[in-house]
Amino acid sequence: MVGNILEWYDFACFGYFSDIIADQFFPSQAGNAALIESYAIFGGAFLMRPIGGIAMGYIGDKYGAQRALEISVFLMAFPTFAMGCLPTYSQVGIISPILLLIVRLMQGFSVGGQLMSSLLFTVEDKPKQHYGFYGSIVMATANVGTLLGSLMGFIMHRSLTTEQLESFGWRIPFLSGVLVSISGFYLRKLECSHHGAATQGTNPIKEALNPKNRMALISSSLVPMLWSSGFYVTFVWMAIYMTDLLDHPIPNAFGVNATSLFFSNVLFFPIAGILADKFGAKRIMRIAGSSMVILGPPLVSLKATFLGHRNFSKTNCCQCSSLILCV
Repeated sequence: MVGNILEWYDFACFGYFSDIIADQFFPSQAGNAALIESYAIFGGAFLMRPIGGIAMGYIGDKYGAQRALEISVFLMAFPTFAMGCLPTYSQVGIISPILLLIVRLMQGFSVGGQLMSSLLFTVEDKPKQHYGFYGSIVMATANVGTLLGSLMGFIMHRSLTTEQLESFGWRIPFLSGVLVSISGFYLRKLECSHHGAATQGTNPIKEALNPKNRMALISSSLVPMLWSSGFYVTFVWMAIYMTDLLDHPIPNAFGVNATSLFFSNVLFFPIAGILADKFGAKRIMRIAGSSMVILGPPLVSLKATFLGHRNFSKTNCCQCSSLILCV
């Protein structure tokens, strides 16, 4: 769980500092063009997550989930630390965003394998009737990592001036990402006999792509699309929107985001897992998915209204409600 927290902290920091990254890694442009380019690179990591999942899934099936988790943790430590060391556009020109894209793709590859590996590592020796609860703990810790990224954004923006942030402050969250390697060293010392390889002599990728598994594969791909898109729009994008894009920026926007994330996803995930164990995962997903489709748009509209009137308490309530639907 500690590795999960640190890894998702590393992954989320890019989103929370995307406005500063836009200024550092892209030439000056009219409007918000640089910010759009920064978010394009942020999104580029998601293209690598399925590839990372396939690669680490193969390693996990062949050599055990523990081995896959170790590799993904160490893979995350290097690109995150490297991101804090990258030269800016003013120093090396076009090479700067190219290097940024490379390390971001490496982050995406690592996270794609890490979440899957940590889920398997946690639940595979637990009773099947408790999969929902133990799996929800893993997902909750991922959100704790995102929460730490938001808190780091809040601290940095409160403690440093804009000039200090652009000079050196934005590098601090990424340089501290090397801490993720600590959990990797701990994992290497564990002796978990129940996390060994399970499919010696077979090709896990070929088996997964077998026509008999096709519908399950498509379904398991579509389900995360709903909540992931809702989560990143509601949470990561909203922080930058409230800080940089409103005519009258919202004070302590990162604090609002951190608070709403804690009281929604972090605390509610285990409850959702318990409900899934009690009433069945499919039933809970149907209810939650339908609620998100029905209630999502009005909540976004209400949030926009409250932001316009600078009503922070109601904005926070809307933010929490939206994130609970993402769970």
